[in-house]
Amino acid sequence: MHYQSLIYYRLNPDEFHAEYHKRLTGYGSFTANLSITPIQKGQFSSQSELPLFIVHIPELFQLNEQIIALSHKIETLANELPNLAKTQYLNHLLINELQSTNEIEQVRSTKKELTAILNQQAPKNQKRFVGLVQMYQSFTQTEHFQLDAVADFRTIYDQLVADDVTDDDQLDGLLFRKESITVMASTRALHRGLTPETKIIEHLNHLILFMRDETVPILYRIMLMHYFFEYIHPFYDGNGRVGRYLLFQFLAQELDNFSAISLAYTINKQKATYYEIFELASHPHNQGEATFFCLQMLDFLATGQQNILNDLTEKKQQMRNI
Repeated sequence: MHYQSLIYYRLNPDEFHAEYHKRLTGYGSFTANLSITPIQKGQFSSQSELPLFIVHIPELFQLNEQIIALSHKIETLANELPNLAKTQYLNHLLINELQSTNEIEQVRSTKKELTAILNQQAPKNQKRFVGLVQMYQSFTQTEHFQLDAVADFRTIYDQLVADDVTDDDQLDGLLFRKESITVMASTRALHRGLTPETKIIEHLNHLILFMRDETVPILYRIMLMHYFFEYIHPFYDGNGRVGRYLLFQFLAQELDNFSAISLAYTINKQKATYYEIFELASHPHNQGEATFFCLQMLDFLATGQQNILNDLTEKKQQMRNI
């Protein structure tokens, strides 16, 4: 039988609870020290917090292996190109990533504007997007990216998006927001961020500890980290940009630079699917299972890698024909 979401079993309570217990406690499961209160249509359910977990199904394992293999292929092919061609292509991907991460949050920017900042040709008095570009640029110089304290999330926010946040969305807590926030997808309530700020801080501390848990495979950890950060939603605005920056930095530690830089662009092309898997992971009948979220995020990553591999192969062929 094809592996189904727990929602599939909801009409038979006995079967539902038996299947949930089997998945949560099975030998092939990874349970995180991260817990969520399920959410549906922007409202928290009356359930108590549930642990997030992943079932290591064959499709997940195969994707994990495929991504690692693709990363090696990309790195080998990229190293066969002249340094100038490699840098130009990396900058091209970087602009696509930055433009996509803005579009996902409906922040208006142009590739021309971002390219000018990247090439240090923007007006001297320009602040908008400068922090965003500079932080993404710095990943090639970052030997080891790590979150050491909850304040690190605020530091990233301040450097990355604070200059672009409107007065209405300025932070009013000790580090994060004090008030509640509902995340909308068009006119539909998609999610509700945690409150109060003490709970935000508590859950972010759990997230820092989770990223050091080497019993969970690193690519699974990175995708769970992304979901949990967006679930917490510590800021009024800029959560998506900070969340995708964290994805980018952690992936850059594990894969080649080209692979790490491609994910936001791929997600932006399939936003509806991204919202669907996020809602599924939070759904009350899903019981904290993040298998399908992780599976789809890894599929986004592998798709981006394949596109990069095709581009690099074409560039190599063009150079041979010169």
